[in-house]
This record gives sequence, structure tokens and C-alpha cells, in this order.
Amino acid sequence: MRGLVCSNCNAYGLAWYEALPTELRTFDLLNDYLADPPAQRLRREPA
Repeated sequence: MRGLVCSNCNAYGLAWYEALPTELRTFDLLNDYLADPPAQRLRREPA
């Protein structure tokens, strides 16, 4: 669950990036986002 990016970014941008071989995924911001999506963090925080 990514949740905080638009549907086009989710479907095309991030999906394309995830399909790259690991050695080509060098964009730290995207790596951090995919490793721990903000929407998941919101679900883990106590209400």
C-alpha cells in the first residue's frame, strides 16, 4: 500500500522503478518510500 502518491505515479512511475534491477535503483528517496510507505506508517501509529 503506497497511498500517498497519485494513481499515475503509483501505476507507472513506482512500478517502473521497482521493475529495475536492484543495482539501478539508486534514488534514495524512492528506495525509502518503497521500503516504508508513508501510508503504512499512518496505519501503524496509534490513534
